[in-house]
Amino acid sequence: MSGRIGPLRERVTIEQASMVFDDAGGHTLSWTPIATVWAQVENRSGSEVVVGERIESRGTRRVRIRRRTNIGPGMRLVWGSKVLDIRAVTDSASGAGYIWLICDEVSYGA
Repeated sequence: MSGRIGPLRERVTIEQASMVFDDAGGHTLSWTPIATVWAQVENRSGSEVVVGERIESRGTRRVRIRRRTNIGPGMRLVWGSKVLDIRAVTDSASGAGYIWLICDEVSYGA
């Protein structure tokens, strides 16, 4: 055994959205965990803008995971305390066993 970890060092949870309807005819968005997987998370870009009277931080991350067929745009990843909205899924140039997820992260400050 070599002891080499490799690039997939982060744990992320893949979540899928679903609508939960109430008795009054309203609904809320609920997120259901699909799987927790090992991932490689890379920062791609970031910016801050003032929205109203608060600072909004926006970032784009690229996340590599082992190939899955049940993942796509509209889903999200939970990475520690961060939530990453999946915008696109692309093939990995490093081989058929991986895919890249292009994700947006938005966080709000005071």
